[in-house]
Amino acid sequence: MKAYRAPITIIVLLVIAQLLFEHYRPKSLDWKPNYEYKEKKPLGCYLSYQMLSHLFEAHSIKVVQQPIYNQLGGEDNDLTASMYEQAIDTDTTNYEAEANNYDNDTTTSIGKSYEDETAPQTNEESDYTATNDLDENNGEATDTIIYDISNQDHSSEQYLFVTQNLEADALDTRLLLNFVDTGGTVSIAAETLSDTLARTIGISTSGHFTWDDTSQYAITLTHPRYASKQQYHFDQRHTDHYFDQLDTANTTILGYIEAVRPNFIALRRGKGVFYLHSNPNLFANYTAIQDSGAQYIAQVFAHLPNPSTTYWDEQYKPNRAIYRDSPLRYILSVDALRWAWYLSLAGVVLFMLIESKRRQRPIPIVEPLRNTTLDFARTIGLLYYQQGDHRDLANKKITHFGDFLRQRLYLPPLQLERDYYQLVAQKSEQSLADIEAIFRLIVQVRTQASIEPETLLDLNRRIDNFYRNIG
Repeated sequence: MKAYRAPITIIVLLVIAQLLFEHYRPKSLDWKPNYEYKEKKPLGCYLSYQMLSHLFEAHSIKVVQQPIYNQLGGEDNDLTASMYEQAIDTDTTNYEAEANNYDNDTTTSIGKSYEDETAPQTNEESDYTATNDLDENNGEATDTIIYDISNQDHSSEQYLFVTQNLEADALDTRLLLNFVDTGGTVSIAAETLSDTLARTIGISTSGHFTWDDTSQYAITLTHPRYASKQQYHFDQRHTDHYFDQLDTANTTILGYIEAVRPNFIALRRGKGVFYLHSNPNLFANYTAIQDSGAQYIAQVFAHLPNPSTTYWDEQYKPNRAIYRDSPLRYILSVDALRWAWYLSLAGVVLFMLIESKRRQRPIPIVEPLRNTTLDFARTIGLLYYQQGDHRDLANKKITHFGDFLRQRLYLPPLQLERDYYQLVAQKSEQSLADIEAIFRLIVQVRTQASIEPETLLDLNRRIDNFYRNIG
């Protein structure tokens, strides 16, 4: 473990250094649009929401984080799907027929004062309860019920959207139109609208792009209260969308880009009004921190009514459609499933912590091999001792002695002659008397049928002394 201590210490220090570097280094600005009311990034709407809270009563603003269908009580709405489809088809047909009767390049105010044009209509024809369709074959009129709003009143409510693209589906569009028809106010700041909503209210948007990102456009308001005021200049990348097609019969233009491209309009429908703005970036923090930007936002908000309840949408923001209907979102919305999810994650973490330890089979204890040489010699000695055959054991000792002389001293085989004794004494560098004593015992062993134990011990002692002196 000590061998790994230095590398582990270095790795830990590098990780700590990296974390400190990431924490203290200057953060780069995130220019992704999200328009959320708590977001303080350049393209968030924190400052605009705070301004709205000061202009209106703060307690009357409700943040909505659910689809239009859920917020406006889609389950209890009296409109059926078949009625809605008929309404959309009728409105689209009427709009396409009227679109051929006016020139889109002359989309200006229709001559009245702003107050007169945006005032809610109260006559029966504007209630949208029925339309008279003329039967071309027999000339008789038939009543087709499109909206049944006799028991609804949203005149004290306002729905406000700030997003890049209002992706409202057919059901949300139906309820939003019904909300306006019954007196509600819908304010939308978006570059594009869903096709169904755009076709129904008779508008479309387009973009005006240049290669010069540093250029600015002049933004003006047409309301008499602000028309004589200064122009507002904003970067063209934040003001590149405008309305290129309008229903002039029901639309009042409230603001222009470069005095020719409308970007802020009020569209009357039923008893309510749509306020539409094609540049949501003008309501972002990047614009609001500028003096002219804050003033422009305040003047745009001044056009809006001050109802008892204002809904600020947080559902239809950019990129939220990716996880709006995700299974995890549903799990986290239910208390039991949410706690089950948290417990599962905790169990996985504990399992990883416990099982991450190194596991292996137990290592068996292996006993070292014993040296059995002494045991073997002891066993053989006891065997010879029990048999009492001392002469046989002495002969084996003599045979080993003769083999030693041949291999170590390079002498001929064992001979019982005096010349051989002298040769052994000369080669071994030992006294001739000691050599002759050994050979006398050898002669005694070989010439007698049996020997005494003392003779065997004396022979063993003298041969061992000879080995020791040879070294």
